Amino acid sequence: PRLNFFERFGQDLARMHRDLSGERFGFHHDNYLGCTPQPNQWTAVWCDFWRGQRLGCQVELLQRKTYATPELQGLCRELMEQLEDRIGGTGEPACLLHGDLWSGNFLVDEQGSAVLIDPAVYYGEREADLAMCRLFGGFGAGFYRSYEDEWPFQPEAARRIEIYQVYHLLNHLNLFGAGYLSDCIDLLRRILR
Repeated sequence: PRLNFFERFGQDLARMHRDLSGERFGFHHDNYLGCTPQPNQWTAVWCDFWRGQRLGCQVELLQRKTYATPELQGLCRELMEQLEDRIGGTGEPACLLHGDLWSGNFLVDEQGSAVLIDPAVYYGEREADLAMCRLFGGFGAGFYRSYEDEWPFQPEAARRIEIYQVYHLLNHLNLFGAGYLSDCIDLLRRILR
């Protein structure tokens, strides 16, 4: 059957993730997530990369903010201590990720295909890309169904995707302020309960 735009987009993203892979997590150089510096030092273990170069960096930025409440900092510390058990080892390769894939970061070309723009690219677990896709409205059920038809998820993917969303919400909190504080706390509480 003929796929609609979002179904084709989901299929293409799954193919990109599967076909453009590496052996380590990180990238050839640091870059930015929005205007937040994003370190990408090559790391052999995904959990170490995520703790040190994603969550840890956002928590460090938070410590300079007045709205970084003790509760938020405590929840972040608790999650970082539990990362090994919560996201450790799907056994999948490090995939080339867009890094900031939401509805404002793609265009449509003359053939009706998605063209990705404004990346925060690195090699990581593919579920981290899907986390941002789902965070702010998402792309619709056909996108995710088509992605999963092309490359099925590992068990417990939905649980890990929520953890990867913490990074993006903390970044929004750091960039845009206290309006994101309750979202961060609510998500962390839900993950940790």
